[in-house]
Amino acid sequence: MSGFFNVGDNSSSFMSDFFSNSGVNNSSGLGYGDYAMIKSGAYKKLVKNYYANSKEGTANVEDDSKQKSEAKKLVSVKGDADLLSKDASGLRNSKLFEGTYNSETNTTEYNRDEIYKKVNSLISDYNSMLDSAAEVEDKGTLKKTLYAISETKTFSNLLNEVGITIGKDNKLSIDKDKFNGANMTTLKTIFSGPNSLTDKLATKANDISKNLSVGKSGSYYSSTGEYIKTGQDSSYSKLL
Repeated sequence: MSGFFNVGDNSSSFMSDFFSNSGVNNSSGLGYGDYAMIKSGAYKKLVKNYYANSKEGTANVEDDSKQKSEAKKLVSVKGDADLLSKDASGLRNSKLFEGTYNSETNTTEYNRDEIYKKVNSLISDYNSMLDSAAEVEDKGTLKKTLYAISETKTFSNLLNEVGITIGKDNKLSIDKDKFNGANMTTLKTIFSGPNSLTDKLATKANDISKNLSVGKSGSYYSSTGEYIKTGQDSSYSKLL
């Protein structure tokens, strides 16, 4: 117990003041009053307060604040990745690319306005994920985000054909007029079915989300930075 009570240069006066103020004769050891305070948690709170005002306590508070800040950023990445995965999967499997056959004109008609709306939403999701991922220090998240960027760049030529460009910051932008006038076969290649860009983005975004999801044992921080015991493993455990 001597190591525990040796909390700093002022520990002797601190403990002396505590016992004298509580009316305990410490020469005879802990009394019932001391035991009651320990059992009730009052003594623990007193010691925590002492540490909070010491250099060590201040450092712990600063570290905890930094950990919570990083955890919130990771939660933000996970939310953006989940949204991108959902929208990419929806677009990949969308019946919009099947179109509607017009027997009078003997042509297949497509709702290009709706296709543009969904692709524009996908681009917004993608850019948001890049923004949130750029704020974190987690190597796993950054590595998987780079994979997503790399997959997108393999479609750069096709994207250019339909009015979508990749900027120097790796974000996407879209020219509505060029997009709406693009060849439908090219649009299908990029956004519909297996091996499409949406197929690859859905997979990569899901990988990012799983990297930040709870596994088998441990704890994590919620979106508000609250420390939560889950009994499961998580990449957040490295922040604890």
